Amino acid sequence: MGACRDRPDSLAHGNAHRHPATTEHLDACCAAFNSVGDPQLGSGDPDGLASFLLRISSEQLEYQTRLLHEMSRTAALFDQTPLDPAARVLLPGWQEALFGASLVDFVGAGQLLHFSCQPNGGLFDPAWLNAPYLAPVVDAMGADLLRQVWKDNYLTDVAGFQAVNGRPDPNPWRRFDFNPLAATPVVTDLVGEGKWIIPSPGLLARRFSPLGVYYAGVHKWGNAFSDELGPLFEAYVGRQLRELPGAQVIPAVTYGHDHSASVDWCTPARRPLWHSDAIAFRTQIGGAAVRQTR
Repeated sequence: MGACRDRPDSLAHGNAHRHPATTEHLDACCAAFNSVGDPQLGSGDPDGLASFLLRISSEQLEYQTRLLHEMSRTAALFDQTPLDPAARVLLPGWQEALFGASLVDFVGAGQLLHFSCQPNGGLFDPAWLNAPYLAPVVDAMGADLLRQVWKDNYLTDVAGFQAVNGRPDPNPWRRFDFNPLAATPVVTDLVGEGKWIIPSPGLLARRFSPLGVYYAGVHKWGNAFSDELGPLFEAYVGRQLRELPGAQVIPAVTYGHDHSASVDWCTPARRPLWHSDAIAFRTQIGGAAVRQTR
C-alpha cells in the first residue's frame, strides 16, 4: 500500500471515474517504488550507508515479525504487568481513556478483523457478526461493543484517508512518510456492498501490537507515556526471565562510591550467565539488550 498510495489509480488519489486498477498497474507501481533512489547514498555523507540500512530495515522487518507473538505480547506487557505506583499516566482506567474500551477488547476486536480478512481476500463484512460461526465471539464481546471499538480505533473512509495523506510534492523521502493505514487500517467505503477492505493485514496487526499501543499513547499523552513505558517494560522483562526453569532473577543494584546502576536484571547460573538491560525505544516499542558471558 505504501508503494501504491501516490499512483493515480490508488486509494490516495483515485476516484470513481478512473479505470479499475489491474495487476499490471500494481507491478508498475511496485517497480517504481523500488527504483526510487536514496539521496544520502553517494552523497559523501559518512553516515549515509548506515542511515540507509536503518531506513530499509525499518521498512521491511516490521512485516517479517511473528504476528501471533506480537498479538499475545500486547496483553502480556500492558495488561498483565503491574503498573508502576509512581505513574501519572498509566493509572487504572488508562486503557479505556485511550481505546474507549479495555485493552483486551481492543486487541480482540482487531484480531477478529485480522483473522477474518486473511482468508477473504482482505475483505471483512460487518454483517458476518450475525453469522452462526461468529456467535462465540459475539456472545463474549457483544456486537455493539465490537462495532464501537472498530469505529473508535480501526476504521477510516476514502475521504478520511485522503485528508490525512494529503498531496505532498514528490520527493525521494516520500516512501518513508507516515502511512495513514498504520493508524486506521480498515477502509469502509472502497469496495461497496457494505464490505470493508484491509489493504495491509500487517498494518492491521501492527495497530494492536505493542508498537501500535505505543504510538497511540504517545499521540494522546506525549512523552509522558513513553517515559512511563520504560519502567513498565523493565518489569515485563523481569516477568519473562522468571519463566526460565529454575532461574534466579536478581533486579538492578547500585555499586561503587558513585552508586552506579547495574543492568536491570541478572540471572546467574553455572553457565552461561545472562544479563539483561530493558530498553524502550520508538521504532520497536522495546528490546532487551542481552549479553551472554562465560
